[in-house]
Amino acid sequence: MSAKVPLDGLGAQGHFNGRPSGPAILDRLDRLAVLGLPIWITELDYANSNDQERADGLEDALLAFFSHQNVGGVLFWGFYEGKHWRGKEAALVNGKDMKITVNVLDINDSPPHFTSALYEWAVTEVSPANFTVGHLSAVDHDFKPEHTRLKFKLIPENSSIFQLDEDTGEIFLSVEVSSILSKVGRHFFTAYVYDPTASMIQRDEAKVEIQILDSNDHAPVFSQLRYLFTISKRSQSNFVGKVVATDDDIDMWNAEITYSIQFFNEKPLPFHIHSKSGSIWSSLTDLDTSATFLFAVVAQDRGIPRQRGSAIVEVKIIAFSTSSYSGTVEEGAVFNQTVTIRPPIYAVDTKTITSVMYTLQPQNGYDLFAIDSSTGIVYVKTTDPNSLDFELESSYFLQVIAGDEFGSGVGANLTVEVVDVNDNPPVFSQHSYQFEVSEDMNNYVLGGVTSTDVDTNSLTTYRILGDAGPFFMNLDNGELRVTGGLDVEINPIYKFQVEARDQMNTELFDTAEVVIRVTDINDNSPSFTEDVYWWFIPEDSPVGAVVGEVRATDKENDTLVFSIKSSEDTPFVIDKYNGTVQLTTLLDREDKSDYKFTIQVNDSGLANYTQVLVTVVDVNDNKPVFSELIYYGAVTERAAVDSVVMVVLATDDDELNTNNSKVSYSIDDSGNNLFYITKDGVVKVKQEFTLFQLQNLSIYNRAEFTISLKVLAKDHGNPPLSSMADAILSVKHEGEDVPSFESFPYEVEVPEGVAVDTKVATVKATVAEENVVLNYRLVGSYEAFTMKDDVSGDIYTQANLDRESINYFLLTIEAVDNRTPQKTGYAMVAVTIQDVNDHPPQFDTEKLEFSRPEGYYNNTLLTQLQAADRDAGINADIAYSIIGSTQDQVNVSNKDDSFYIHEKTGKLYINGDLDYESAQSYHLTIRAIDGGIVKLTDSLVVTIHLTDVNDNSPTFADAYGPYSVKENIHGVNITTLKATDLDSGPNGKVYYSLIAGDPYGEFFLDNTGTIGAVLRVRQFLDYERILNTI
Repeated sequence: MSAKVPLDGLGAQGHFNGRPSGPAILDRLDRLAVLGLPIWITELDYANSNDQERADGLEDALLAFFSHQNVGGVLFWGFYEGKHWRGKEAALVNGKDMKITVNVLDINDSPPHFTSALYEWAVTEVSPANFTVGHLSAVDHDFKPEHTRLKFKLIPENSSIFQLDEDTGEIFLSVEVSSILSKVGRHFFTAYVYDPTASMIQRDEAKVEIQILDSNDHAPVFSQLRYLFTISKRSQSNFVGKVVATDDDIDMWNAEITYSIQFFNEKPLPFHIHSKSGSIWSSLTDLDTSATFLFAVVAQDRGIPRQRGSAIVEVKIIAFSTSSYSGTVEEGAVFNQTVTIRPPIYAVDTKTITSVMYTLQPQNGYDLFAIDSSTGIVYVKTTDPNSLDFELESSYFLQVIAGDEFGSGVGANLTVEVVDVNDNPPVFSQHSYQFEVSEDMNNYVLGGVTSTDVDTNSLTTYRILGDAGPFFMNLDNGELRVTGGLDVEINPIYKFQVEARDQMNTELFDTAEVVIRVTDINDNSPSFTEDVYWWFIPEDSPVGAVVGEVRATDKENDTLVFSIKSSEDTPFVIDKYNGTVQLTTLLDREDKSDYKFTIQVNDSGLANYTQVLVTVVDVNDNKPVFSELIYYGAVTERAAVDSVVMVVLATDDDELNTNNSKVSYSIDDSGNNLFYITKDGVVKVKQEFTLFQLQNLSIYNRAEFTISLKVLAKDHGNPPLSSMADAILSVKHEGEDVPSFESFPYEVEVPEGVAVDTKVATVKATVAEENVVLNYRLVGSYEAFTMKDDVSGDIYTQANLDRESINYFLLTIEAVDNRTPQKTGYAMVAVTIQDVNDHPPQFDTEKLEFSRPEGYYNNTLLTQLQAADRDAGINADIAYSIIGSTQDQVNVSNKDDSFYIHEKTGKLYINGDLDYESAQSYHLTIRAIDGGIVKLTDSLVVTIHLTDVNDNSPTFADAYGPYSVKENIHGVNITTLKATDLDSGPNGKVYYSLIAGDPYGEFFLDNTGTIGAVLRVRQFLDYERILNTI
């Protein structure tokens, strides 16, 4: 301390002659701890001849030391295995009997990680506000709960459509999508998860893509409800006219319209319509007779389900169709309002008239009405709303003249009736209607709403205002019906407004409230929080390590049981109650890098499935391995800088393209700086040298004229691992006539799987001197290659070549001449093994199971299948397809394309109507085929189990009655009714009730289907009052 050097800690000796007192030790440690420095016990021993007392004393001391927060460690003094030196005696110490507890404290050092790099979701344009789009999920491997409280963030933050719960990661709609249809399309975000309690910024990011899909919720609408066209007798064209309809949907299919004609009678009329343009054409050949043609045109889109609209088309051949016409007009009508005439006025001249013009003959009402001279449409001429008054004049008698350009024509009578105005709205019988319905009801009538209108000329129609979910109302009578799909766990109560509107005067209406309460049944299978779980675990994880946890929920809060379903042994086990998955055996990524299996959750009746992907994260547990223990090469004195003298090769079995398998080379020539090595293992001359300069170097062997080097191969792992190999260079005199090879190195490509004894290369060396014989040999041991003789230089295979095992060989060839002394040259042969399609794609399981409710699915992702192929290039390109089923499995699903798979990604979609009553499960055989010339395949079976939805109404097996029963009796059974329901379980249970035909309550129907007369409780049947009631 006098040197003013900062202290890093305190050392304290721990010599005990008697049994130490824990409190006393802690008291002394507290005194030392006031300096705030770590304390190190440098000499711990215990003097006692009794083994047991000595062991107890050491245990007390160690417990006291390690319970103090300032103690950093304890160093035993004078101990070695089985002995303890203290004084002159040596006594045995059994260290295994000591109990030492070390508490490791968690620090906030683990950053959070998203469970997926990309989240993809879709919502439809009819999705309501607060609809959950999806959940971001992330994990933090810290231990303390306060270190694992995560926050989520979504960029950009100012979305007008989507909102994020920063605590839970839930993304939901902030508005009803239908209110912002301009936003249909894809929306991209960047999601962040961070640890708000960390001292340093710890975060992860993922991509989020949300697509708003257009729904086919608009029907085509014609520009007119009624089109009126006329055909002239002298017309040279068969063109009648054109109708136009529009569709407000956005999607191409939902808005694409086709036109057709619908005739009101079975006999077709001589007209046809262009399906795309809406142009109407006639095939009439005789226009000399008066005729009116009336038909409907239909516009239908291509959405699912298809929507349609219609309009009326009226075609006239000019000629009065009748001698008199009748029309109506509302009182109070003013200028330009049309008089409704049925049938409409039109005329045809069968003589030589070239055109027809309409006029009104001056008489009573002439000043109130006018007629279009070309169309014959009669309209109101006056601008005074009081001119047409039903109470003053209820009808007018006019004459219509149809004439040609020369003034000749014919007339027809027109009677115009003034219609009384409807000015009283309908009124509901209640301000609020209350209903109750069980959630399993489908196509069920709850009841109805009623209204009254004091007008005699009113026509009341009913409709629901806004979104009423699965409920709809009969337009004519206000009957309220549920279509199905009720779920009390999602919507226990529905509230909406209904309207009664007078169709004779649409300005007159009334509204009322409808409240529907949904009652519960047990109808929900458990569901996982994720369709696919993807976990990562280091390959050096111990047995028992937690890999991940699956979570599932059940809306009825039933007890859930988890189990692993897999066709192969997996090194994992799951806790059946909490869903925690743990490791059962040690992992080796180099053996198997990925695991895929299915987890089932069951609520004692209904089951569901999810897929789990486990990726084994590489740990740097393999050091680089040289292809040879000793490498040989040659160099000439005064060789030029960068001259190649040797090539070495080292490989690392850790994960490819990572730091753990990335190898760097270095060379040791004892500091002489004569050579260097490239990143590819090529040894080159760094500076020129002479034999004279080598004489005193430690790396030079003067007797053998060789240089010995050490080559180091080191990976980039943490910590890095390395290997060493020897390299021997034969040094040649400048100008020395030594064997010299034609190439250095030779580069050869050989297909894997070639026959043994195939020649792959020939090397050749030469010398300047004539008549010198050269002998070749492979330097080192190579199992795959050999040289049959020592003169040809031919290299042959002597074992099977498998690219997937070794894809590159580096051979050293030696050429030795027959002179004295012998001279030697070296060459390197680099052999690259080309891929052959000898490995089929492989799924990591033979079957997968899923559970889904029956119903219609529109391009819904079921799962993503992946197969692996050990080959390379196009031989490893995999395409997926559905090929059918195995012999004992009926593939009823794909005859209507209910399932399809993306050829490249392996994503399996449901697109169609899955009916539980047709098939309770679907078995799809999925094939993976590679891109080789001779294609190889693998397959697996995907089973989709359907759960029943109440989508079938009960049906009676037969028609019943009529029956006869005597009057003045009661308690008699008339018949037994039998109805069946194709649904299963509670959905298929049938209840019976009488809904009509019994005005006096004389009959009853119990739930077994037996009809009996109720006179036993009310009164006897009276033939004269109730005849053929039912």
